Amino acid sequence: MSHEEIVKKSEKAQNLSTGFMLSCSYSSTIGGLGSLVGTAPNILLKGFIDEKYSDISLSFFSFSVVSLPVTIILIFTSWIWLAFKWLPGEHFFKRRPNNNRIDSISLVIKEKYENLGPATFQQKSVGIIFLILVILWVTRDIQGLYGWGLLFRPKYVSDATPAVLAVFFLFACPKNNIFEGEDYVHLMNWKQLQAIFPWNVILLIGGGLAIAEGFQNSGLSNVIGENIKILMSSRKEITLLIIICICAFATEFTSNTSMSSIFIPIVDSIAVELNISPIYLLLPLILSVSLAFMLPVATPNNAIIFASGTVRIKDMIKTGIVMNILGLAIVYLAANTWLKLVFDVNFVPKSVETAKNVNNSFV
Repeated sequence: MSHEEIVKKSEKAQNLSTGFMLSCSYSSTIGGLGSLVGTAPNILLKGFIDEKYSDISLSFFSFSVVSLPVTIILIFTSWIWLAFKWLPGEHFFKRRPNNNRIDSISLVIKEKYENLGPATFQQKSVGIIFLILVILWVTRDIQGLYGWGLLFRPKYVSDATPAVLAVFFLFACPKNNIFEGEDYVHLMNWKQLQAIFPWNVILLIGGGLAIAEGFQNSGLSNVIGENIKILMSSRKEITLLIIICICAFATEFTSNTSMSSIFIPIVDSIAVELNISPIYLLLPLILSVSLAFMLPVATPNNAIIFASGTVRIKDMIKTGIVMNILGLAIVYLAANTWLKLVFDVNFVPKSVETAKNVNNSFV
């Protein structure tokens, strides 16, 4: 093999490795968009809406109906882009010849799978509890017309109720199969919970909600919203495009949670000033702050693949900027199509009118 062939083969291997690493990072980022509990900004939005707008129902179901198609479309388009960018040209969408040879990658995957062994009793128990939790989340409130939440008085149960119930079952269910005579041991105990529970996430989300509350109560968000309103268009579609573009590129330099904490009250004030439904601006805002594909500092998963030494910053920027554009286009499309089928974006909550009157005292 000549020197040129060796170099060419090495470059192909490097490109393939870069593509694989980026796909791992991007898929974890995109996956967080798909559900209400996927990432911290989604939970921040839920808390903000529930506290301020009693006449807007943002449930696990309604959020997923909007965000899940975004996730599916973005995963598919990112696969096409990464394959086009990083796969060797002669292998792009090319089927492998049908033969009985098992390559080294398939052999490693098969070996790892066999080492897992059969599912244990405790693994099956956790899987069943998780499945029940998801079903309860999805079926609690289906557009305010159906769901087991209607069996209770208004605001008596929330999305936190199934979560607490799942934790209860984790403490109550046996770790071993007691039906076969094994000793009863809790599936989880308090010491285990203390050791693995992400208390920092709770403090981070709580801090975010506190910042948003401070922006609202001090009137700072109203002042900022009033001052930057001149940058916005009278058409809500143009205003939305400006907001999601700013958030998507600003989140490359800081965490999406801090971006959400700052921008949620400000964008809410813009919605109040423009007299439009807050959900039309806030939900796409939350999706756009998670479109962090370009820099290592944007998300922990970007930092992990950069620290591996396989991916260079210029590779992340060149690939990520296209991902950002694709993500923004899909979020904007969602906001102006199927989001309007789930939420009435022409409905202005009563609290918006009240807030608009109160804003005059801060200006």
